[in-house]
Amino acid sequence: MMFVAAGCASAAAAVRTSRATAAVERAAKSGAGEEFPYEMTLAQAYLAKAREESSEAQYQDALRFARLSLENAERAVELQRERRLSSSVVEEEAAKKTAPAPTPAVVTPEAAQ
Repeated sequence: MMFVAAGCASAAAAVRTSRATAAVERAAKSGAGEEFPYEMTLAQAYLAKAREESSEAQYQDALRFARLSLENAERAVELQRERRLSSSVVEEEAAKKTAPAPTPAVVTPEAAQ
């Protein structure tokens, strides 16, 4: 029975580490690492630790570190999304303020005929 539990734990650690790896890669491709280096550094460090713990058959620790990696990678992407959204709203507001006022139509007597 002990082997079954260890097998389940190793499979779960592998799946979670794989998900964390994908999340870190997505975040890196989106440029989140440049905008939010703290979160990305944590995500990468936790991922490395998850892999290390998994290689040493410390599957519960591997699960925990993979979860932390995933959370930080997702946080970096979410912060990036929020920043882009708020900057686009600010740009829209600025564009509204600087847009020229519409010119009223002028009808001349010649154009009226």
